[in-house]
Amino acid sequence: MMNNINRFLAGQTSNNTKISYEIDLRQFFDFVQKTEKEITYGDIYDWKSDMLNKYSSATIARKLTCIKGYFQFLCQMGELPANPAAAIKSPSIKNKEKDYVPMEEAIQLIKVATNPRDKAIIAIYLYSGMRVNELINLSLEQYYNEKIVFKMKGDRERVIYLNEECRKYVDAYIEIRKNSGISNLFVSNHGTPMRADCIAKMLRKVAKQANLEEYITNHSLRHTYVSKICDEYGINIAKDVICHSDISTTQRYAHNKAETIKNVMLNLQLS
Repeated sequence: MMNNINRFLAGQTSNNTKISYEIDLRQFFDFVQKTEKEITYGDIYDWKSDMLNKYSSATIARKLTCIKGYFQFLCQMGELPANPAAAIKSPSIKNKEKDYVPMEEAIQLIKVATNPRDKAIIAIYLYSGMRVNELINLSLEQYYNEKIVFKMKGDRERVIYLNEECRKYVDAYIEIRKNSGISNLFVSNHGTPMRADCIAKMLRKVAKQANLEEYITNHSLRHTYVSKICDEYGINIAKDVICHSDISTTQRYAHNKAETIKNVMLNLQLS
């Protein structure tokens, strides 16, 4: 089965898609506990039903797209006579507010985390708003530069600066970092690059320890960071800091606090 999965992933042109699809397939087969040839429409329908209270409609639709594509690939390879996922309908995608944790609550994650690596990962999220794939692929060499540059779509670049407070947590992790010969800054307990699903699992564990009720994801803390920049410096600065091409994207991250609105209205001077 792994050979088929590896072949399917190799055919994806985007590295981000490969990472997401690998996680989706692992989750699916962990759920059904069956081989590819044993999978039925009912198995996939049950998995879809199980996801309804766990993920947004957009995430479910993406995961189902992966499963449909994978079984169609198996049919094309002659491994299956028919695609059991062909008739599965994806949910209508709703414009749902992104998962969001106020910064005052999010900083508790750093305080309660006991593993230096966990503290460093959370700190980088909250001090830079990195995407999970950027964090996973961040190298030691990049970290030691004054500015970290990531290539984006459309030949754009995002430049990230990590302040002293953030670097304090990362430096503490580097002191005990496992030296496994890989260039990635963050290394798993097995000496391999960190995986997105493992980081998400860690965040949920630490959130529980911090008594946070919110469902924490890798994207939650990026949302927290952008919202903080919007609140402190305005949405136009936040757009440039996070390198959004369209300000309407940044607007989805803005959460104006009632106290902020009150202060603006009470302190407005016309002359």
